[in-house]
Amino acid sequence: MTASCDQDDVSSMKAAGGKGRALAMDSPRTLLSVLVRLEDAYGWRLLGILAFAQWVVKGVVWGFTVTAMDFLLRDYAVPGPKMQVYKAIAMLPWAMKPLFGLLSDYFPIMGYRKAPYIIIVTLVAVAAYSTIGLTAFKGLPVKGAVLCLIFGCMQASVVDLLTEARYAEKIRERPESGPDLMTYVWGGITVGNLFATGSVGFIIEHWGSAAVYSIIALPAATMLVPTCLGWLEESPMCAQEAGTVRSRLWEQKELVVLVLLTGTATIALVLVGLLQDSVFVNLAVALVASVIVISAFLVLLRSAPKLDHHRRGKGHTMDKTCKDMLCRGHQRGLFLLLHKRQRAVSRRTALLQDVLRLRPRRLRLRPQPGRHVSLQPLHAALALPRHVHLREHPLVPHPPGIIDGLHPLERRSWLAR
Repeated sequence: MTASCDQDDVSSMKAAGGKGRALAMDSPRTLLSVLVRLEDAYGWRLLGILAFAQWVVKGVVWGFTVTAMDFLLRDYAVPGPKMQVYKAIAMLPWAMKPLFGLLSDYFPIMGYRKAPYIIIVTLVAVAAYSTIGLTAFKGLPVKGAVLCLIFGCMQASVVDLLTEARYAEKIRERPESGPDLMTYVWGGITVGNLFATGSVGFIIEHWGSAAVYSIIALPAATMLVPTCLGWLEESPMCAQEAGTVRSRLWEQKELVVLVLLTGTATIALVLVGLLQDSVFVNLAVALVASVIVISAFLVLLRSAPKLDHHRRGKGHTMDKTCKDMLCRGHQRGLFLLLHKRQRAVSRRTALLQDVLRLRPRRLRLRPQPGRHVSLQPLHAALALPRHVHLREHPLVPHPPGIIDGLHPLERRSWLAR
C-alpha cells in the first residue's frame, strides 16, 4: 500500500512539475503514509501514549501553564523581581529530571519503573491545577499557588522524561524510522504550544487567569488513560532484576553523587524561594549552589579515571582489568572487522571498526597514507601496556587468517587485499 502510494506520488510529481511536487508533499495522503510507517515500526500504543504525553501534557497543558503564569502572579499583585523568582522556582522540576530518573530506576513500584510514577504525578498535578482554579484569590496565598505550579511542572517533567526513555528504546531497535518519530513528537508539541498561546488570551479576558488552570486540569488527567491501559508496554521486574539494576547504578558512584547533589541543590532553591522574601538572599543561595554543583562536576569527573588507575595498581591484574572491560562490551570478545573502500585515502584501505564494541568514541582509527591503518588506539582502548601484544592476551580471541599476522601490532601487511 505504501509503495503504491509512493509510486503514485512520484508519477504525479513528474507529470505536474514543481507545482505538483509541492502539492504532493503537502497532501494528507503523504502524512497518512508517514503515520502508517510509524505504526508499522513502533506500534499504535507507543504513538498513542506519545500523543497524550508529548502533545497534550507537554504541548497544551504546559503551554497554558507557562503563558498564564505571569497573569496569575500579576493578579496576586506580586512585584516584578519577586515574580521572576517565583517563575524560576516553578520551573525547577525540569532541572530535577536526573533525580526523577534515578528514583524511578532505584525504587520500582510493584516491579514497574515508569507507569506508577506517571500516575502519581498526574494525580498530584490535577489536584494542584484544580486548587488554583477553584481557590485562587479566595484564601489560597501566593506561595500556595506557586507550590501548585511546581507540582504541575513536575508532571510535565516526569511524563516527558519517562516517555522519552520509552521511545528512545524503540528508536534504538528501529533507528531507520527515528527521524519520523521525532518529527511526530515535536510537531505535536509545537502545535499544542501554538494552540495554548493563541487561546489563553481569550480565556483570561473573559473568565480570568485562575480559570485557565481549571480548564487544563481535564487534559492533564487524560494521561491516566493510556498509562492505566498499559500503552507503555512495560514488563514488571522481579526482585532479582531490580537488585541487578541497583548494583549497576552503584557501579557509577560519581554519577549517583552528582545526581543527588543536583537534586538537593534544586530542592534547596525551591525551599528558599518559598520561605524567603528577600530577592538578594535567593540570589546568594543560587550563586552558592551553582558554585558547589560546578565544582563537584569538575572534581568528580576528573577523579574518575584516577580512581580506576589507583584500583588497577592495588593488585588488580591485567587479566582482570581486560575481563571487566570486555564485560562492559556485552561480553562479546570477538573482533568485528569491517573492510570498506575509501576514496579519500585509497580504495584498498581497510577500516577496523567496532573493536569488541567497546567505547566506540575512543576507537578513532586514523588511516595512514597508502593502504595502512594505525592500530595504536587498541592499546589505549584495552588498557594494555605497549609491551603486551593483543594476540598474546588469553581473553582476546584471534580468528585464524585475520589476527595471526598481527604480531607485533605495528605490522600492517594484512591490510592490503
